[in-house]
Amino acid sequence: MTETVSRAKIMEAIRGSGGNISLIAERAGCSRDTLYRRIKKYEGIRQAFQDECDRVLDVAESVITRNIELAREKQDKGEIADTSDAKWWLSKKRLGYTDKVEISGGIELLVPEDKVEEWVGILTRSIGRTYSEDKSGK
Repeated sequence: MTETVSRAKIMEAIRGSGGNISLIAERAGCSRDTLYRRIKKYEGIRQAFQDECDRVLDVAESVITRNIELAREKQDKGEIADTSDAKWWLSKKRLGYTDKVEISGGIELLVPEDKVEEWVGILTRSIGRTYSEDKSGK
């Protein structure tokens, strides 16, 4: 069975879809397989699809950025702020940060990858344990 769906109909279906393939196919009246083939075959459709995906990423990043700003405002007021968005942002932007470093006693930090051993050493010296002892579980 051959599905015929116009490029214009696919382009229209892409708008506001968030890049959701199932939704685009449903709106365009074609199968997901047909949609994938059209995205691969036609530069205009491929570009429209990529633009829609990029638009959604921009919106998501805006929300995360705003949450980071709100956390900063709380910190400036001396309130406890959720730093999970900031940690995610730094790790996903590949800025050389690890997700976390845990030290006995429940301390969790977000530190540059090239500074992990140095920071752990400084902090563990203050509680009387060495980094190698912490790593070995002693």
